[in-house]
Amino acid sequence: EKCPLQRLVEGTLTLELACIECETSTTRSEAFPFISLEIEQNSSLVGCLTKFFAAELLCGSDKSRCECCCAAVCARKTFEISESPRLLFVQLKRFH
Repeated sequence: EKCPLQRLVEGTLTLELACIECETSTTRSEAFPFISLEIEQNSSLVGCLTKFFAAELLCGSDKSRCECCCAAVCARKTFEISESPRLLFVQLKRFH
């Protein structure tokens, strides 16, 4: 059972990895109390959130292992909030 504070601020973030070769995808969900965003000079909160949730292509040394292809392949990584918290806390990271 979650305590009242957890019910107020905890959401669920889902990571999806999709193989570029066969389009097989795997998902993993985990609870989060806040989202940590890298902030760049002259950027807005909306811009930082857009960048955080934009699809990322994993290639080269970042390749992902596809169980269907039985190989390390390029993959598309995306995040989505699958369960929204009532209050969203955002940590702004000025230095990365």
